[in-house]
Amino acid sequence: MLYARLNHHTGRLTVVNAGHPPAIVVHLDKLEPLILEQEGDVVGVFVDAEYGVTDLTMQSGDRMFLYTDGLIESAGSYAERLHCLANAFCSRRAFLLRDVVPAVVDEMMAGLCPTDDTLLVGVEL
Repeated sequence: MLYARLNHHTGRLTVVNAGHPPAIVVHLDKLEPLILEQEGDVVGVFVDAEYGVTDLTMQSGDRMFLYTDGLIESAGSYAERLHCLANAFCSRRAFLLRDVVPAVVDEMMAGLCPTDDTLLVGVEL
């Protein structure tokens, strides 16, 4: 599970990770994507679970992407697919968000037969 809270007025983004693939943030004014690698136990498994928490500031035009593991675990190594996904977001930073999401899913899943759920959500401030 991954929980993200974005305050549209202040730009404050808080992300709590409980064993989910990392959120990816694309800042409008930075070349490199920010992969929010966080340690976190899976929800409901441990009595004394600990979750990764990250706070950062977003500005107008910045984007955050959340996705299921089926999008990056279908082929190749996890790290390789994660970086391909992040780069796919960056290469489309000038596109409308509504066009980015389906284009990235199509690119990541091209020629693959999905064996797991594939879901991608994009949020723009």
